[in-house]
Amino acid sequence: MKKDSSLLTLAFVFSLCLTFALCCASAGKLGAASDPDHIIDYKHGAKLHVQYIPAKNETTVYQYIPANDANHKEPPLRPDLIVSGQTIKGKHTFEFFDMVSFKGRKPSTIPTNTSLSITHAISSRKEWHFPPKAKLTIIADSYSFDVPVYSQIELKKDDPSDAEFYEVLITKPTYEMYTKIAKARDVTVQIGTASFKLDAESIASYRDFIGYLTPGNK
Repeated sequence: MKKDSSLLTLAFVFSLCLTFALCCASAGKLGAASDPDHIIDYKHGAKLHVQYIPAKNETTVYQYIPANDANHKEPPLRPDLIVSGQTIKGKHTFEFFDMVSFKGRKPSTIPTNTSLSITHAISSRKEWHFPPKAKLTIIADSYSFDVPVYSQIELKKDDPSDAEFYEVLITKPTYEMYTKIAKARDVTVQIGTASFKLDAESIASYRDFIGYLTPGNK
């Protein structure tokens, strides 16, 4: 991982699926960017990628928050982190990667194959980081729900010269959970003893995202 480039952690977690997507693109299976089966939108600071694979008759929707690539750069999510009642500013970076897949070009039923990874980067091990067997709770307005965690990558560096340590929490939200986030005005993410709020742009990104997952839309 290069210095100050924690987005590469997403490639680490999802390298197989992303490599496959790139291979399909180079083979011409995805079509041009204007093709309705291959859509890249830049809205509300997020990158949305909709990929249809004819051989599998399957669509996968990827969302990156923030969207950070050669063509579209957004600052990372660096929220005020509340840890045991104390506010920590500017030291913690978070990135969200959502992935949902379903049969066909549009979902005929509510998708269940979902995944959300949260990557956290810090410059020192002494700073707050994910506890062992971390739990994820999201509060969307008046709704509070636990998101199942099925994997966790412990705090590490890929190379000693890297500027930051990173860690990844891999979870499985439901469609109903995504809907509550998309409809909310205020969203708090709680991991262990720490919590932070999603900004308005990130919440708006989930409204775009859920639009591709709702049967009958698009």
